[in-house]
Amino acid sequence: VDGASWLYDVHVYPKNKTTYGGVTLEKKGNNTTALSGVTFVLQKQNGTEWTNVTKNEKNNSDLSLVTNPEGKINVDGLSQGTYRFIETDRGGNDGYIMDGAKTYEFVVGSDGKITYDGKTENNITITVTNEKPDMTKQVKDRKSGAWKQETDYNVGDMVPYQITIDVPSNITKLKEFTLTDTPTNLKDNIDSVVVKCGETKLTKGTDYTISKDTTDGNGFKITFNTSEMGDYARKQLVI
Repeated sequence: VDGASWLYDVHVYPKNKTTYGGVTLEKKGNNTTALSGVTFVLQKQNGTEWTNVTKNEKNNSDLSLVTNPEGKINVDGLSQGTYRFIETDRGGNDGYIMDGAKTYEFVVGSDGKITYDGKTENNITITVTNEKPDMTKQVKDRKSGAWKQETDYNVGDMVPYQITIDVPSNITKLKEFTLTDTPTNLKDNIDSVVVKCGETKLTKGTDYTISKDTTDGNGFKITFNTSEMGDYARKQLVI
């Protein structure tokens, strides 16, 4: 301080530099179709709380959290910390099942690298898949009795037909799972509807309820009791 002696131990503290990271989210159906128009929320963990992230922290630009025509969301400018994606809207992708309870959590390190699902890389792609239950409708052939895509009936005839649908693997976690039939030039007899899984007949009023479709009153709507459907996950139902 007084200049009377030399200062030998000089400590230099460089100014901290923030390194930013980025991730890509890819949205697909279970048939690998890219799903566009799907909205997500991005959140960052602050202690025990999660706060929404809507800005690029590096340049303060707005983040786009809706999937593009390729089914992707690209997010950059994320500072060190723990983040998560949550799906909030499936857009116009009818028939696909949205799981809003599932989170996709990743970590941005001090070096800007991303850690997700046990892997650490400069930029990681997080793949999110939506289930879409396959469904087929077939009519009974008037002559052979076989189930076919089409056959001939006369005006006024009773037309037996069946709908086969796959039950999603996460059926018990779904808030709602319904099937609606809106026939053209036909009127459904909802009292004749039976729902089966193999040889097992589901119980009306317990496993499902059925009502007239509100569009024109000619069809029907089956509402499944998802909490009772665990035994049928990944199986097929025939209506």
